[in-house]
Amino acid sequence: QQLQQSPPLPQHQAVAHVPSPGQPRQQSAFLLQHATHQQVTHQLSKSASPQGSPPTAKSTSMAPSAAGLSPRPATAPPRSSLPEPDPVLTLERINAFQGELTRTLKWPPHSEEMVFTAGAVIIAMHASAEGAQRFFLGHTAHVVALAFDGEGQLMASAQEGKSAVVRLWDFRTGLCVAVLNGHASGMVGVDISQDGRALIGVGLDAQAKQLMVLWDISQLRFGGKPEVVARHTTEYNIKAVRFSEYEEDQIVTCGRDSVRVYRLKAQQLRGVSVRLGPPDRKTTASAGGISAALGPNIFTDIAFEHTAGRYAPEEQRFLYAASASGAVFEIDYNSRTLLCVYQLHSAAINTLVMHSGFCVTASDDRQLRVWPTGFNDYLLEAEHESGVTSVGVSPDGLSVAVGTESGAIGTLDIPTHRYTPLLRSHVAAVNAVAADPNRPQYCTASSDGTLRVWDVNTHQQLVEFDAPGEVVTAVAYHPFHHELAAGFQNGRVRVFDVTTTTLVQEHLQHRAAVTQIAFSPDGTRMYSGGADGGLCVYDVAQVYLPTKFLPSGARDMKVTLAVSPDGLYLATVARDPYRRLTSLLLFHNSTLEPYMRIETDTPVFKSIAFSANSRELWAVAETNRLDRYELLEGQLLQQVSVAHRLEINTLAVDPGNRFVVTGGTDGLIKAWSVETQHSSMQTTVPPHQAFTGHSSAVFGMAFHRDHLISVGDAENVYIWRVGNPRIPSRTDAASTAALPPLSPLPASTNAGAGWEGGAVRGSGGKGDGGGVGAIGVGKVGSPVKQWGPAETATLLQQNALAQQQQQQQQQQ
Repeated sequence: QQLQQSPPLPQHQAVAHVPSPGQPRQQSAFLLQHATHQQVTHQLSKSASPQGSPPTAKSTSMAPSAAGLSPRPATAPPRSSLPEPDPVLTLERINAFQGELTRTLKWPPHSEEMVFTAGAVIIAMHASAEGAQRFFLGHTAHVVALAFDGEGQLMASAQEGKSAVVRLWDFRTGLCVAVLNGHASGMVGVDISQDGRALIGVGLDAQAKQLMVLWDISQLRFGGKPEVVARHTTEYNIKAVRFSEYEEDQIVTCGRDSVRVYRLKAQQLRGVSVRLGPPDRKTTASAGGISAALGPNIFTDIAFEHTAGRYAPEEQRFLYAASASGAVFEIDYNSRTLLCVYQLHSAAINTLVMHSGFCVTASDDRQLRVWPTGFNDYLLEAEHESGVTSVGVSPDGLSVAVGTESGAIGTLDIPTHRYTPLLRSHVAAVNAVAADPNRPQYCTASSDGTLRVWDVNTHQQLVEFDAPGEVVTAVAYHPFHHELAAGFQNGRVRVFDVTTTTLVQEHLQHRAAVTQIAFSPDGTRMYSGGADGGLCVYDVAQVYLPTKFLPSGARDMKVTLAVSPDGLYLATVARDPYRRLTSLLLFHNSTLEPYMRIETDTPVFKSIAFSANSRELWAVAETNRLDRYELLEGQLLQQVSVAHRLEINTLAVDPGNRFVVTGGTDGLIKAWSVETQHSSMQTTVPPHQAFTGHSSAVFGMAFHRDHLISVGDAENVYIWRVGNPRIPSRTDAASTAALPPLSPLPASTNAGAGWEGGAVRGSGGKGDGGGVGAIGVGKVGSPVKQWGPAETATLLQQNALAQQQQQQQQQQ
């Protein structure tokens, strides 16, 4: 029975850097050791994606390809994407570790890199303070299991979900050499034999029964294909699987009340259970807790005597199994009988690693302990802030890599007892990100209730603000002071001093979640938009005193806002309560007098942003559309009908006005070229590049000098280096032309009554806004009509009256 050929990669996974014509393709060192050049070429072509290039982690650049491009609208003919050898963005760092899963951190043999998972991405990070990273991309769901062969050349990874696939990688070069499909779902573990000849995977079949599949992968070295050797359905629960280090073709599994040894005979796996309850079983308690002699045992991990191996005398072959009761069971491998039970922890042991002369245990009781093989007493103990879920020991046995449930990774030096933190991460979705305009720092806001400040250069966490039980939804930096403002799901806005880590001010002005926060460039005002349809204005000089509350015309409308880089204008959205149309509103930032109103056919805008020169406004519609408006007459300059396959969630404009970046629910980040000449409204898809890396929706992005920071639904934080000086436009003429000089936007000269609806809830004050000037009103792509002060006041009164009626209906 032979395994089917590897399926093509999903279209949204553009994971390979396609070489330009004439550029040699990178070959796998693992394959070159045992194959001719013709065999290597044949093998790579067999395991490649439809674009002809296999997934690679050698280069950190996520090059665009046809697989990553979005579908084209029917009215817009497709345009060729931008040249690939020089991508705009290069993935430099991922701050994330999937700590809630056990055994997802490994230290490969003969390597200075530790390997761990972050969602669907596998990361190899150097065990040093700098922590340079390599990325293995290709999985479409969370990676739940990792394994290496005895030489550290082959790596196997398994993903969860209904697309339960196992990928084989050449670890040195990062090439994916095979994709194995043998399970329907529910992968729990994989392992590679020490000699690299076989691979075992445990998951579920179509009937939701646990299935063991054994592959022969020895022919990979000679350009062959993996073959299925045996498939075995078992009624015994399995939580971990390992190849025996004592005998060939023997496999050990453990689970609930089960430790079994399987051997391959006549293309079948036949197993025998270890006797776990002999009358003379000895129990030794070393850490208190519930004794493993009572109740059922749930075994979590397996280990073998590291120094013994295949050449150990038969009387010295021992097998160790860790349990959820905090005990380690010592088993005689030859007789398959239980020798002794050591109670080492007061909570479940998640990982058990045996090395030369010592053993390392990681437990939910937050303790990492190093034991001698006799388990008389621990040699070293390290307490962590949360449960320890993964452990890896360096090849020389002097360092231990530690992964915790809170998403932290560090190394413990055994001789000196020194602990070095390497990485920290959020434990829930990251909703927003903001860049410090004055320092090499940025801040992320997460659903885990934390605000975390990071260093852009060292990628280390500097400060953490914790609000237990709350969800942080928005964040922004003050342009001059070392302060940041955060919005929460309960409607609160808090301002923190980063230097002293103190709370400066707190207000509750919104009845729903705060969706966005922004500062004026001069630092005099702060704005907050909420999901309750309101926009609140704060006076920074008066310790962030709320001064105005502007309704959008609908209480259930998510308010998005943007302030122009030159500080002249504030843009937001408003909905006509009668015609159910959403308009883009522009105000003079200094006086909050209306300047322009642009009517659209879009019910909801997800995000808006000014161009770097403050002459244009970009808007993302809920209908998955990207619009671009000029701000002299409100004309629609450009429209991309289907910018992403799924919804667009966030928008960011390059500070150099070279490109616009969008992030969507499809997990893609796209950089769109900014055209500089427009003879008419553009409906064609502009040149762009698509970048993968996010395993789920992208929620926020922010530029920081030559970096782009992106966050999303998973707990990952991505740092991209902006490597291309600019994206070339469609033609040379368009790429070299400059925008004609524009005169300043006209200021309002009419003074009228104060802004309607300007009362601030909870502040006791009245609005201090100036008069209402002329508002430009126009439809998409049409000249703007000018309304006078009287007509403007009438329109505002209608909006306020409609909102009052909605409030009365809700109260009734």
